[in-house]
Amino acid sequence: MERHIFSVTEVNELVKLLLDNEPMLSGICVRGEISNYKMYPSGHHYFSLKDPTGAIRCVMFKGQALRLRFRPENGMKVLVTGRVSVFPRDGAYQLYCDTMTPEGAGDLALAFEQLKEQLYKEGLFDEAHKKPLPRFPERIAVV
Repeated sequence: MERHIFSVTEVNELVKLLLDNEPMLSGICVRGEISNYKMYPSGHHYFSLKDPTGAIRCVMFKGQALRLRFRPENGMKVLVTGRVSVFPRDGAYQLYCDTMTPEGAGDLALAFEQLKEQLYKEGLFDEAHKKPLPRFPERIAVV
């Protein structure tokens, strides 16, 4: 009886099939600290989640990343949900993230603080940039 010899691609596809069909790895929730965070021009976010003894590579595609209400940063502790699968080209498993929530302060509070800090660094709160309101304005706009 002749043994079947697998190609690398076949092995990667088989492992992907096994992981994709494991219910515990679909909709999984993982807590960790963001490391090696990078957002590419495509809008995809790539990073690792680490804890004291391990790490897992993660990706959050543009569609899901657009729903984030805060800016992820290295060292931030987060809770992510998604699925574990294999990227067949590289044969590497990773966590495909659907949602990300910061641990501790709520995401809206964190987003507000990050925006405030950014605007402060840009000098937009500087007294030198403030213009006095006219006594009798000609136009009023509501945003």
